[in-house]
Amino acid sequence: MVFATATAAGWLGEGRRAEHVGFGSVLGEDGKLLRTRAGASVKPVELLREAVARAVGTGAVKYADLSSDREKDYVFAWDRMPAVEGNTSVYLQYANARARSVLGRAGREVGPGTPVVLAEAAERALALRLLGLSAPARLTSRVLALGPELLGIEAPDRL
Repeated sequence: MVFATATAAGWLGEGRRAEHVGFGSVLGEDGKLLRTRAGASVKPVELLREAVARAVGTGAVKYADLSSDREKDYVFAWDRMPAVEGNTSVYLQYANARARSVLGRAGREVGPGTPVVLAEAAERALALRLLGLSAPARLTSRVLALGPELLGIEAPDRL
């Protein structure tokens, strides 16, 4: 049916052809076909979604724990951790991907070792003020140095 539709659409024929390429089944660790609870086969895209969900979830829990004051109690709120707004790892990953995308479109790739240019007086004043902070600055630089490794994720360049 797919090949007939492609031929009818003019995508095949006149020296262009298509060929079905089959591949093996997705098996579980027990060597049996991997199936959903309902008994349907599992598609590779579903496996990828599950892997991404686990990575984002792991990062969300780690960030929520590490971003709290270590000397105070905090409320472990499942619904806040994966939120796409506020002080969450999901929001920070999204903001990072967006910022990299904007900079990439502007022809300015940013990575480790990229020099920081403080062109405006306000930028310089803010940087000097941040340098005057001791403990938060050390902790922040350590967290930034560990980055995705600390969160257990790999931040995408684009979403």
